[in-house]
Amino acid sequence: MDFYTLISERESIRSYDPDKKVPDEVIKRILNAGRIAPSAANRQPWKFIIVSSEKMLEKVRPCYGRDWLCSAPHILIVKGKREDAWVRGYDGYNSLETDLTIAMDHMILAAENEGVGTCWIAAFNPAVLKEAIGLDYNETVFAVSPLGYTPSGFSKKGNKQRKSIEEITDFISLGLIRLNFAGNSSEFPASDCCFLFQDSVVFMFIPVYQIILFQL
Repeated sequence: MDFYTLISERESIRSYDPDKKVPDEVIKRILNAGRIAPSAANRQPWKFIIVSSEKMLEKVRPCYGRDWLCSAPHILIVKGKREDAWVRGYDGYNSLETDLTIAMDHMILAAENEGVGTCWIAAFNPAVLKEAIGLDYNETVFAVSPLGYTPSGFSKKGNKQRKSIEEITDFISLGLIRLNFAGNSSEFPASDCCFLFQDSVVFMFIPVYQIILFQL
């Protein structure tokens, strides 16, 4: 499948065939997509857990109280330790959440390519999940997703709603700065603008004497 078609058609799946397990070789390809994901300083601070046994699924499912999760034959859990992740020296930012998010995104897209449904879950109960899988005191789970095939007759909604490129992007190129404010676009020559960097914040002074504040 073309990559741009894949990311356009991928959507969260909340209906699974409990009797149709994902073959081991497919699961391994999905996991490998997470394994080769980039991470800050190549620290790879992640650990992937695939829950497939009914006994363990019964322990994990209560962390997210939705009936549809009970139909998924597998649950993917991504965890890591902050001490294993890169830390930015300027302000102490720890990259664990970013790294684990990238890995999970790789696996979700790989699953889509394999025809396997997923649903990124963040609203899980950490305490319930910690007890269910026996997390160490210094381990953190950032993402959970079911893995499985949809039941017969299922069809995707096909109604992905996203903001336009113009709403979410400020273009800075060829000496011209384009900024979007509440849907209105304005352009300024870069040579007429002044930038001040302080404490991870960029202050930009534009010709009309307005001050725009960007949090990096």
